[in-house]
Amino acid sequence: MASTSANVAATLDACAQAASLAGPIATALGASVAFLALLVARWYYVRTLVGKLHDRLLELNKLGVQYPKVAKAFFDQAFRSQPFFDSTEVERNEDYYALRAYVLFRLNVYEEAFFATQGVIASSTDDGRAWQLYVKRGFAHPLVAELFEAETQQLGSAFVRFIRSGELPNGEKYEAPAE
Repeated sequence: MASTSANVAATLDACAQAASLAGPIATALGASVAFLALLVARWYYVRTLVGKLHDRLLELNKLGVQYPKVAKAFFDQAFRSQPFFDSTEVERNEDYYALRAYVLFRLNVYEEAFFATQGVIASSTDDGRAWQLYVKRGFAHPLVAELFEAETQQLGSAFVRFIRSGELPNGEKYEAPAE
């Protein structure tokens, strides 16, 4: 009888120990599943943003096809050294406002590209660096740079810091790849 009592006590002890481990095991399993779901959601979110960004680039290209005079006017100004939009010499007509709208659209696409490809993971990937280069090269155009300076209050502060000083949201400095 004593051995039966000892067996029952040992069994109860083993069950109590197993029950005390069940909580931490379930917690660890739940945390692992949640972390995996977070990674999948983050990947999907970035892919969706980049997909939307590609749609915006397509829209930008379609504008150039639909309004070739506006696109030509934009590219004709690529080497301009004097302000265009603030110039009193430039007539404020339909062409002026069409070109201004085209440049503002480009500026919005650059800002969207910047924010869609930033983050702890995204900015350090090859895709993130390629988009950073795309944005920086876009600012080589004097009309984009001019409207950027005129419209900084309408733009995100992280984007403004990136354009002005090359500062990325994760604290790193942008370095253009060697050509």
